[in-house]
Amino acid sequence: VSNKSQSNNLGSLILKIRQMKISDTSDVTCLHMKSFSKFFLTFLGSSFINLYYKSIINFSQIGLVATNNDIIYGFVVGIDSSSGFHKKLLKTRGFLFALYTIPAILKNPRIIPRLFRAVQKNSPSASTHHKSIHLTSIAVSPELSGAGIGWKLLTAFQQQSKELGYQYILLETDAEENEPVCEFYKKNNFYIINTFSTPEGRKMHEFQYNL
Repeated sequence: VSNKSQSNNLGSLILKIRQMKISDTSDVTCLHMKSFSKFFLTFLGSSFINLYYKSIINFSQIGLVATNNDIIYGFVVGIDSSSGFHKKLLKTRGFLFALYTIPAILKNPRIIPRLFRAVQKNSPSASTHHKSIHLTSIAVSPELSGAGIGWKLLTAFQQQSKELGYQYILLETDAEENEPVCEFYKKNNFYIINTFSTPEGRKMHEFQYNL
């Protein structure tokens, strides 16, 4: 079967968007590693990422998956901006997270300051948006790229956020060499409210969506 034929067949799948379950986290982790191979969180390893997604579920944050015949083809995750999610992680699972970061630290000890910033991370505008949800990750299997799964996941995320009483969705994404992603959010009525640079010099756009 040619790659084009395979892509067409996958694009015709009827996908179900449902709540993420603990039993999904291994597959979600694999998809995360594949989709975000060059990102900092991925560098910390699959055990760290798997625990992170389990914590999303355990602490009642938003996690949705796109599935067909129990195969996960995409997911989206969001964190309540005022929930103190990262503080809860440090308090209840800090030892495990620290344990899972040891291999990454041994590879590159210079990541330690960035690790501390990551576990305390909040959206830059979260303090002024008390009823906001921070969309932290959205990913689709590469073989389904362009099939509209990202849009379906985002729409479901928007709907659930509204049902839960949130007024805003906030997210950050790279401002440079990331035009398709930025255009995706703009086409879905997100707008840029802030542009900033991380301590590593990474230029970021912060987007907002009004529910």
